Amino acid sequence: MEREIRKLLTTCVLIICGVSLNAQLSEHGLNFNGGSGWVNVKTDTYSERDKGFGYKAGASVGYRLRFKELVPKYFHYDIDVNIGSKLLHPALKPGEYGKTKADHDFFTSICGTANYSIMKNLSIGLGVEPTYYYKKEVFRVHYRERNSHFDIPLIAKVAYKFKAVEVSIYGKNGLINVLGSKSYQHFNYKYRDIQMSLFIPLKTK
Repeated sequence: MEREIRKLLTTCVLIICGVSLNAQLSEHGLNFNGGSGWVNVKTDTYSERDKGFGYKAGASVGYRLRFKELVPKYFHYDIDVNIGSKLLHPALKPGEYGKTKADHDFFTSICGTANYSIMKNLSIGLGVEPTYYYKKEVFRVHYRERNSHFDIPLIAKVAYKFKAVEVSIYGKNGLINVLGSKSYQHFNYKYRDIQMSLFIPLKTK
């Protein structure tokens, strides 16, 4: 499974690099992301938000490269390299079995989006964010070896550009079971995110 995920991840990176080589760098700068979300769990019999642990907050910092092509005129392409963490905690009361303290799921990602300007300073975009999670184990009630370190969430965003910064709202939908364990293959846990992003250009062409 991980071999196929690695191949898909490599393909996404090559596509993003291909866009970069065929476009013109117009802006680059710091990018800050923060927000909340939940963990979606699926089995053979039901689908609901997970009751075993929660994902309450996440944050990342990165660097953005923005490219523009001469044609089509109203499109631009963003590539973000990020590092960050998601805050997890088990839904257990003190004294119950299992761990009760919060845990962090650290990650690094490369996010690529294609963006269309629907009016001055306002744009919408779609993309993917190949992501690698570093921790070997994550918890539900007890620590378990995770099913996969890789995810490739789909992204939809709306952005508005002010004079000095650009503010975006992201929705992210994870596609891969990164929180399920190898010993419990019938549980499929995926991240869902709602985030705000602040892009601060350091140089504009």
